[in-house]
Order: sequence, then C-alpha cells, then structure tokens
Amino acid sequence: MSSYYSQLKNDTRFSYSERLFYQMDLPRNNSFEENYLQLREKEGRLYSDSVVRLLPEFSGSAPLSIEWKIRKQSAKRLVRHFKLKRPKTIIEVGCGNGWLIHHLQQHVSAEYLGIDINERELKQATRISNGNLSCFLYGNILSGAMSELRADMIIVASVAHYFPDLKLFIQQLLTLLSPGGEVHIIDTAFYNSNEAIKEAKNRSEKYFLEMKVNSKGLNYYHHSFDVLESFQFKIAYQPQRLINRLKRKLISDSPFPWIIINK
Repeated sequence: MSSYYSQLKNDTRFSYSERLFYQMDLPRNNSFEENYLQLREKEGRLYSDSVVRLLPEFSGSAPLSIEWKIRKQSAKRLVRHFKLKRPKTIIEVGCGNGWLIHHLQQHVSAEYLGIDINERELKQATRISNGNLSCFLYGNILSGAMSELRADMIIVASVAHYFPDLKLFIQQLLTLLSPGGEVHIIDTAFYNSNEAIKEAKNRSEKYFLEMKVNSKGLNYYHHSFDVLESFQFKIAYQPQRLINRLKRKLISDSPFPWIIINK
C-alpha cells in the first residue's frame, strides 16, 4: 500500500470513503467543479473508464485526437526524465480523471498521489489506477492542509491556468518538495507580453461564450513568463526553437513549454 495512503489515513484532517480521501474542512460540490464539468461535457471530454485507461492513446475524432497526440508527446518527455531521475514519490496537482498517473504507473515505478477538487473525475481515477501504488485526494493544495506531504516530483499538467496567483501556487508546491525535487509544468500556455495576454483573454472569453458556460465560474487565468523570474527554473522543451517548430510540422507536438522548477 502507498505510503501516501498511510499518511493520509492517520491524519485527522482527512476522511476516507470509497477509495478516495477528502479534506475535512473543504466543502464539496463547489461551483468550479460544476462549471468545469459542464464545459468538459460540451467538449466531449467526459470519457468512459475504458477510454481513460488507454490515454494518451485516443481513437476519437479531431480536435480531441490532435490534442491527445500532443499530450502523448508531453507524457513521453516526462517518462524519459523520470526514468533517469528515478523518483520514489510523485504528486500530480489537478490530476482530474487520473489518466496521466495511470500512464506513468506503467513506465515509472513510484508512489503516486493525485490531488484535485473535481470529485466526479477523482472517483474515476480511483477506478482506473493501481491502488497499491497510488491514492487520490479531494483537497485544496493552497489551504495548507497538505503541508506535511512530500514528493520528489510534482506535476502540474494543463491546470496552472486555474490558479490566479501562479507565484503563490509555485511557492506552495516548493514547500512540498523533497531535497533536490522538481516541479514540472506542462501543457500550459505562457505569454511574453501584456498584449499577448490580452489577446488570449479575448479568445478565451469568446470561446466560453460560444460554449455557453460561465467563464467567471471557471476561474481561468493567463500567465506570463515573468512570474517565473523569482524561481530557479529551466525550459526543458521550448516549442519556439527552430528544430521544434520544424518537428511540429511533421508530428503533433506541444505548442506549450515544459518548465522544470527546482527547490
């Protein structure tokens, strides 16, 4: 059984029900989850367990098929890096339905903890993942309730844009890292100027309007590279490099950077 399971089970700040841990002081059925699931349903992203188990392999139609080809490349990079680093413990913040943890479990031997405030998809994550090596928590990473948790690697995959203060968010994650640990931010857009952020906000608002969802309820934010300046970080994959731009013409690869932040 995962050491995360034992730690959370013995902590009175968390309860346990049907293979899922809950932060006791965190209300369920939050407005974000309601709006988020509404959008995912309209986009066709609420998958069956059988589909999630195969991700990032996806046999559906575009544009989702293109997105999963991109995420497949990001996942490959993580797998290669983790095989070299050999982490013993990995936390994914914003794990959703658990597809990435399930995928990593097949390639990287480690203990995994997935954290989210999306109860419906977390329950799905408990069904598809190896329960002996992983556990899942309905919790708010910014609340301080998880301050005693530690991980060699923390993954933030396509969720950094849901945090209004990215600097504060990263600072919180760094407190959870073991010595020499790393935070990995993937599949997330970063912008080089206020003008670029303004244009991205307009595109997002237009999209949410077309999808008829409450954009304020989704808490969707746009961040610049400037936020990272106070941290020790590197861009392990830069999509704007010439070789990567050429590669993206041949295969579907990520248009987003892979950012590694060290403690």
